[in-house]
Amino acid sequence: MKEMIKSIFYIQIMKSLKCLSEDDASIKAKSEILQAPAKKELRPRNNLIPGMFNEQKRAYIKVPQEAKEQLFQLVFKKGFKIKEAAQKLFIKYATAKTIIFHMRKINQKQKNKRCKFCRYVPLKGNISFKLRIISIIQKNLISSVEYIVENKSLHLTDQPQHK
Repeated sequence: MKEMIKSIFYIQIMKSLKCLSEDDASIKAKSEILQAPAKKELRPRNNLIPGMFNEQKRAYIKVPQEAKEQLFQLVFKKGFKIKEAAQKLFIKYATAKTIIFHMRKINQKQKNKRCKFCRYVPLKGNISFKLRIISIIQKNLISSVEYIVENKSLHLTDQPQHK
């Protein structure tokens, strides 16, 4: 009964996200990905000295890339809380938090690489150059304006300085 409810709920989520067709969603709902492991299911570790450390290790389930992308969409684009999105995708809350944390970290690194601030340079002689200001929000182009800047004055850098 629980599995049937989970599969129906999963199909509804897929329809709302418009990611998969109904056939794909029913196949995914029956897959092993949605099967939550028993809490703190442990497996023995063979390579430890007996009595020195805890001889059990937790079993982990890898979250597929599709689920990570859906989590990203639910949290950042749809405005869900991490906990709600994790429950809808049948992911543990701690796992969802970790995924979001790493996504934010990756996005910050990409922004830092792209962001190059303006610099001031003394203009010498007749110089003209083009400036283009582009406004983009969530990969959508809002506006694009181009300016032509001309400097016709001479910059006096060769004169000796008075002390």
